[in-house]
Amino acid sequence: MRKQLAAISCLCVLVAHTVAYAQQPPDDETARREASAHFRRGVALFQEGDREAALVEFQRAYDAHPTYVVLYNIGQTALSLRRYVDALGALERYVAEGGSAVPPDRLTEVQSMITTLRSRTAHLSVSVNVAAAEIRVDDELVGRSPLPAPVLVDVGRHTVSVSANGYDVFQREISVAGDDHASVDAQLARAVSRGVSRIEVTQVSGPDHTLQGLGIAGFVVTGLCAGAATILGVFALQERDHLLTLLEHIPADVTAVEAQRNQTFTLGLAADILTGTAIALGITSLVLVLVDAGNRPSRERQTPRETVAVRPTLGGVALAF
Repeated sequence: MRKQLAAISCLCVLVAHTVAYAQQPPDDETARREASAHFRRGVALFQEGDREAALVEFQRAYDAHPTYVVLYNIGQTALSLRRYVDALGALERYVAEGGSAVPPDRLTEVQSMITTLRSRTAHLSVSVNVAAAEIRVDDELVGRSPLPAPVLVDVGRHTVSVSANGYDVFQREISVAGDDHASVDAQLARAVSRGVSRIEVTQVSGPDHTLQGLGIAGFVVTGLCAGAATILGVFALQERDHLLTLLEHIPADVTAVEAQRNQTFTLGLAADILTGTAIALGITSLVLVLVDAGNRPSRERQTPRETVAVRPTLGGVALAF
């Protein structure tokens, strides 16, 4: 029942502010209409329970046409999302910008909320031994060292990271409670830039040896052709000897002699073709290998090289590319 009453009360405030917002002086009609449209969408989204989208719409409305009444809606929506720092900032600005225009009962309500929100936030100081270092809290940039004032954060656990050129990244987790004044001393260590030795590593995508590869493949095929030609040549010689044997018989069998002559001719022709192919492939492969060898020095001179620095660490050594 309390939650229902709170929701109804908040909804009434939102609707009332919608009317108040529409009654603002039209000093910039286009901006006012844009802001009013965002505000109405924010109210509708809040009613539907989509608080994240409602907060975005309320913020867009304020950015388009800054009016202090919207800050109340921003603060209430941020509070429902447990974004205490955002809610506190919006409500403090609501009081400051509204001034005497804020109704007394609303002023009392907001001041009570501000007191509660301050107990749900903490102040976090970050000191750094290097100037102009980036300081992030939960991956959000909050400034550069030295910070002019402590950072206001929600209660809970946060990750503080500090980085600067030429230094190792500092990172630490810290838990804060309400009204805490916590501090983090970030002592950045200079990154080691001098290695005890250097190793040159040729990139994997080094010189292009395509011609050499084709030449080697050509030599392999040449060897296969030459081997096949030799085998067929041996068979052709055997068939020729058999042909001569048939011719020595008188009278000779004309049909057998003709068949033997054709077989001998076929084997010999195949052996000659394979021999010629092997010779042509061998010459071509040799030319490809020689051309690749002639071009290799110039390509290798143009090939970028990566260096690996070997750096000493507390636990051994580290390689830095």
